Amino acid sequence: SSGINAEWPLRPGMFLALIIVLWATALSHSSSTDHKLLEIAELHQAMFGDRDSRIDENKLAIAEMRNQLDMLMKNNSILQKAVAEKIEELKIKNQELQKDATLPQKAIEAAEKKLDELEEEVKSLRENMTLTQDSLHRTDKEVDKLRSENSELRRNVTFLNRELAATQDRLSDTRMGVDSLRTEVGTCAKLSVEGRIPQSILPGSYSQYTLEDVQWQSLHMAAAAACRGSTPSNGKHSNRAIPGRDGVTCTQVCSETFFSNCEGSVALMGLQGQTVTNNTPVGLFYDYGCEWSQRSGLSEQGYNNSKILYATYYVNYCCCRY
Repeated sequence: SSGINAEWPLRPGMFLALIIVLWATALSHSSSTDHKLLEIAELHQAMFGDRDSRIDENKLAIAEMRNQLDMLMKNNSILQKAVAEKIEELKIKNQELQKDATLPQKAIEAAEKKLDELEEEVKSLRENMTLTQDSLHRTDKEVDKLRSENSELRRNVTFLNRELAATQDRLSDTRMGVDSLRTEVGTCAKLSVEGRIPQSILPGSYSQYTLEDVQWQSLHMAAAAACRGSTPSNGKHSNRAIPGRDGVTCTQVCSETFFSNCEGSVALMGLQGQTVTNNTPVGLFYDYGCEWSQRSGLSEQGYNNSKILYATYYVNYCCCRY
């Protein structure tokens, strides 16, 4: 009445076939039941020879079935009912096992897909390794080249260090010479950035006036002399030579001063240096008169002070008297 409740290691389909055979054998009350059961166990072992542990379990299950069959032989109706219930239970388990059997297949497919991906990744890694090896080979060549260049640079550095040491020795000797010269020079004048002696230490009036100042004074004296020789009154009055202005007549220039009467105008310039050839001009002059409106570029104010030493164009002056 307890039924068959052992854990069966056989596959569902084989177990179902075994139960049917045992049931038929029990009904016929055959004396060869034990022999048939052993043959079935041996057949199961031949089919699943790699599962020794399950064979032992099958043998235990067969022994338990033998005890159950003895009980079934005493009560055939109970056995038939129990077998029928067990068959239904096994059918349900077989259906469940068939459903579960699809899960390993899906796992296998997923594993195969993962394996394909891994093979592609390995292939890519091999290609990258080949490229890396080529790059390393090129790098080795570059390193060898750099090592060769480094050796040459080391030799050059060694040579330059020797040259530097010799130069430093010469520089040290030069500094000693300079220090000696400074001691000898003492308070002697130092040249300016332009290579000239500072005006403040020049002797006499040279420390107060520049060469440009002397040049302008020479031009002013020449202007006064020119006015003296060109005025109608022959300079009998208080006279002045006054610089002209661009766009203004000398009459207007004189009228704005205390010496308001215009006697004339002179434009002149002397050339620098001594002439060494005959018939070479050394200066230039013009006499425009009092009513001439001076054109641009002839006024003293328009001259750059430094250009007076190299001027080649004349400057206009008004001859004014009291």
